[in-house]
Amino acid sequence: MKGAFLFFVALRLAVAAPQPAPDPQLCTIKGTVTDALTNQPLRKAYLSLGGKYPAVTDDRGAFSIDKIKPGRYPLTAEHQGYLDGEYGEADGAEVELKLAPGQTLTDINVKLTPQAVISGRVVDEDGEVWPHAEVNLLRSKRVHGQSKIESFANQRLNDKGE
Repeated sequence: MKGAFLFFVALRLAVAAPQPAPDPQLCTIKGTVTDALTNQPLRKAYLSLGGKYPAVTDDRGAFSIDKIKPGRYPLTAEHQGYLDGEYGEADGAEVELKLAPGQTLTDINVKLTPQAVISGRVVDEDGEVWPHAEVNLLRSKRVHGQSKIESFANQRLNDKGE
């Protein structure tokens, strides 16, 4: 007998393992990330819910975070070319999301402010460079319904007064 072949065929019965039922206690949030000035959706924005639950926006600026344990969480977002932001911050108050067991929140919108550059020179009354100055950038922010001025950034000047 020339070239005998032996074939084994193993049949495996497909027995579906019982799938765990979705936990009715877990929560979901869905929303978008947009430009705070133009309201245009931001693709590939990175979000973090309480530092534990990450997400990235799709082409429409939409995100969904599932399987969240009930609790209180800040929702932060970041995108290249924008200041990092937190849900509610652009509307005047940072807001923690409070999730009850089994709750689904929708229409959550995080607005990010485009970055900007401030440039110039500091000179004295004679128009000469004043290299010993420090420039402080302040911003107005609402905290618990109250307007508050806070330091945002500061910079010492170089020898050219810049």
